[in-house]
Amino acid sequence: MGFSSRVNNINNSVDNGNDNAGYENKPGVYKCKVTAVEESPDGHTGAPYLLFKMRTDDNKMISAKLWVARDSDDEAKANNKDNRIKKVLEAFKIDMEGKDGAALMAEAVGKEANFAFQSREYVGKDKDSGKPEIKTVLNYFYCGAIGDKINDLNESNYIQRLSTADEKEFAFKMDMWNRQNSPKTGAIEPKSGASNPATQGEDDLPF
Repeated sequence: MGFSSRVNNINNSVDNGNDNAGYENKPGVYKCKVTAVEESPDGHTGAPYLLFKMRTDDNKMISAKLWVARDSDDEAKANNKDNRIKKVLEAFKIDMEGKDGAALMAEAVGKEANFAFQSREYVGKDKDSGKPEIKTVLNYFYCGAIGDKINDLNESNYIQRLSTADEKEFAFKMDMWNRQNSPKTGAIEPKSGASNPATQGEDDLPF
């Protein structure tokens, strides 16, 4: 089918108003409908993940990324990751018994649940100057089935602040950037032995 065969359909199409409402970027609790579920691609070198792409009641795009356990994770860490995925599937009222991953991912498409998203701080940089900055991204927090009570976010949990390790990383990067961009001394290389402090990896989040 090409353009010619679609002319009548195009002529009779209607404006749905908010089909391109963009991305949701504010923390809060939203009723979400799954449009697609994706796994981290082959060759992905970071922590493996499961990505639920969804739309809110306002037709805004929003995604929930959940980390998948690795063989190198200890028992407690692996269980925490497994249980977060389990809670999402339970919120969609999906029976997991006897189904493989592909079947569960396919069954999730079209399902609805309530999702809480918080704003998470992370260390980034200005795209033009390269100056380190503290940025935020919307981060999946918890969920609940439609019809079940789900707590609203409040001042204590609507934003996930930098960890102590991330604060040290930011301070280190700022110091290096200031040294290298000093108008008086010009670029200064880090002293011998200087190293970036350990940072919190994607899959080392506290859940």
